[in-house]
Amino acid sequence: MDNNCLNELPKSIGEFENLSIFSFSENQIITIPESIGNLKKLYTFGFSGNKITTLPQFFELMESLTSLDFRDCSLTNLPEILGDLNKIDFISIENVPLDSLPHSIGQLSRLKNLKVMKGKLKTLPKSIGNLEKLKEVNLSKNLIETIPLEFGKLMNLKKLDLSKNSITNLPSVIFNLSSLERVDLSENNLQKLPENFKNLNSLNILTANRNNLKNLPETIGFCEKLEYININENDITELPESLGSSNVKILSLKKNKLENLPYNLWPLKTLETLELDDNLLSDFEQSLTKRDIDTLRDYLHQRSSMVIFVSHAVIDYEPYRLADLGENLKTKPEVYKVFLCEQDLSGNIDDFMDENVPISDYVFFLGTKKSVYNSPDCAHELDLSKKHNISVFPMKGTDITWQDMNLIELYDNPGLNYVPNIFQEICEQLYDSVKKFYKDHTDLYKIKSIELQEELTPSAIKKSVNVLEW
Repeated sequence: MDNNCLNELPKSIGEFENLSIFSFSENQIITIPESIGNLKKLYTFGFSGNKITTLPQFFELMESLTSLDFRDCSLTNLPEILGDLNKIDFISIENVPLDSLPHSIGQLSRLKNLKVMKGKLKTLPKSIGNLEKLKEVNLSKNLIETIPLEFGKLMNLKKLDLSKNSITNLPSVIFNLSSLERVDLSENNLQKLPENFKNLNSLNILTANRNNLKNLPETIGFCEKLEYININENDITELPESLGSSNVKILSLKKNKLENLPYNLWPLKTLETLELDDNLLSDFEQSLTKRDIDTLRDYLHQRSSMVIFVSHAVIDYEPYRLADLGENLKTKPEVYKVFLCEQDLSGNIDDFMDENVPISDYVFFLGTKKSVYNSPDCAHELDLSKKHNISVFPMKGTDITWQDMNLIELYDNPGLNYVPNIFQEICEQLYDSVKKFYKDHTDLYKIKSIELQEELTPSAIKKSVNVLEW
């Protein structure tokens, strides 16, 4: 009986007692006849696009009803008798000016899908927490300001859409819903998300664009199944470290307030798409967002980790196990590359030093009789370090004293006594030095790629206050 320009339903409709599906959508009907209460076998009832303002009391007699689906009506409320229809498992109401839901909705113990969209809901009844079988809730495009704590009882909930409301804060209990797979919080007034994000063990998709978020919870990276994040049009200035060890594939950060690329994402091997249009990036870094993901990831790695140059005399390479030291340091997340001439030299030693010391961030100098007193190359590496303001960490060998090291202006604080016989301990001490250096240097590490250095024009440097000059 859809789309028939009907003004009313005949009272005789109640005589069709075996009727199971009935829809009279897209008509001009204002009231529903009482006789419809006789349709006790009716399980689907549709009356969208009519002028109905209230549901009659006899509505409760339709005891077989399993779904309630209507839109574009003039209903402002649902009667408390709704709770008596205990077989209902699906409710979809769209573009209806409801300002509340009846408390009795909590009696619908079989309800699995609740959709109330494009309405005027401001609050939700606490009884909603009784709907333990709910799997999907869509309350988008309403006027909701707060979510009741009882929402945290919906442990079977898989999809939650609260977009386009007026929510300013979310109770942390929502983020204990371990079955949630999709959450849409877009277009609210959220300034932060709760820190217990890690409890969303099943979360796969998070959408929270057009809010006032300044950051994301540090624990968000611990959601192992999270693959898609959309936080466009917020006030994000940085991302949590934990995202770098997550499994996110698509990350959309358009129209935020990032001044630099999110360098801490470099370990994120699953990342396929990173969208950063309309942030506060320099022209150079903005151009990098258009490059392939491997180039971008390598750049992030370069800017978030250091290059270490190990200065030493060639004769000391094997006795001090410098090859093993280099391999040990390369495994550390703070380290991008370790330069050792025995491993990396492919041409002239002078060219090797002149090219690689300046792009290093930290120099380890192994002091021995040879390197301190009789190695022009080691002296040149120290000169280059001083010229380019590169920190030098002294390692005193076994055949000299700290007084010898003092002659070349290297001292024991900080510094260490390099004893090959306790090699593992030496590695641990040097890594402590690396971590301290990493922690103390909040500026960005140098671009190591010659190709990228050449692309970075002087004008681009000026536009990014955090880009190091070299």
